[in-house]
Amino acid sequence: MKSLPYVYVLGQIEARFPNLLEVDADYLDACRKKRNETEYDFAGNVSEDEVQELLDFCQELKIEVKAWLRKITRSLFKR
Repeated sequence: MKSLPYVYVLGQIEARFPNLLEVDADYLDACRKKRNETEYDFAGNVSEDEVQELLDFCQELKIEVKAWLRKITRSLFKR
């Protein structure tokens, strides 16, 4: 079976960030599906606004992930 790293990543995001709204997880999955459509079915079905929206979302997610990493790293060194 072919490895699907993006499916693993989405699963890990949901598992590690329980406060991440289900809507956000659904949004990421919808983006994944649209990427598949664009890659395998037809090109050009992603607007510039959609691209910017995803970039903005990812910037916010990056901030949350970094904060989480700082938190768990500190707790690792307290032991």
